[in-house]
Amino acid sequence: MPKIAITGGSNGGLLVGAVMTQRPELFKAAVPEVGLLDMIRYEKYGIAGVWHEEYGSINDSIEFTNLLSYSPLHNLKTGINYPATLVITSRNDDRVHPFHSYKFVAALQDIDKQNHHLLLVEEMAGHYGSTTLDGQRATNAMKFGFIFKHLGMK
Repeated sequence: MPKIAITGGSNGGLLVGAVMTQRPELFKAAVPEVGLLDMIRYEKYGIAGVWHEEYGSINDSIEFTNLLSYSPLHNLKTGINYPATLVITSRNDDRVHPFHSYKFVAALQDIDKQNHHLLLVEEMAGHYGSTTLDGQRATNAMKFGFIFKHLGMK
């Protein structure tokens, strides 16, 4: 679709990652923000280890299979044209470790040379982004600028 973008943060970031890897042809641009993107290792870092009730655990074979079936990082495939992607993370995120974003962007850049796959790291921010109005404005300007550029909007 030439004019559809998807964006979401936190659990919505996971949703964006899952949908863009399962149905990449639906979107021209995607912006997952502070999302769990490696569902096989999510529980090993920070407070995510207590989220078994919500997501499941790799220590249970059925739950492992379910996690693997939608884990954005593990469902990237070579030869697929993924939407242009701006992954936003925060260096001081106490809920979702930034490694999710780093690994996802690196994998996208490695397998898809057709589109831009970029990483924005908010240095002085946590899970909810910048605490300053200027920081929030800057992030939103970059996010919507990225979306507008890839949707061909002026």
